[in-house]
Amino acid sequence: FVGLPSEGAEVVAARLKSTEKTCVVGANVTKNAISKDAVADHARVVKALDGAVDFVVVNASCPNVKGGVVDVKAMAALVEVARKNTSVPVLLKVSPDLDERQRRTVANTALRLKLDGLVVANTTSRRPHRDSSPPLFK
Repeated sequence: FVGLPSEGAEVVAARLKSTEKTCVVGANVTKNAISKDAVADHARVVKALDGAVDFVVVNASCPNVKGGVVDVKAMAALVEVARKNTSVPVLLKVSPDLDERQRRTVANTALRLKLDGLVVANTTSRRPHRDSSPPLFK
């Protein structure tokens, strides 16, 4: 019921709130492919999920969405708007393809914002033939 695309944050939140939780549940939030304003999208989605999840991951490195890989300098705005719209911990998901300068910028941003955590693994866009592996399940 979640994924790209999903039924929408409100539908997912309602479903989660009506289900007994037996484990920790997190939400991985990225911009909508047709969005004109990623910051406003993040605010709306995170607010809708507040109370339904135990943590939020601001996915600033989604290669599966056009424009989903966010410039490292713009990541702070997404984290800040997420924090303003949720009561749960906020983590930042970054690309494995960052160069040294970008990694330093992310680290400094994480320290400055006192992030709750970083997710430092995601799909790479640099590995050739990344889609050629056989599926694990059919």
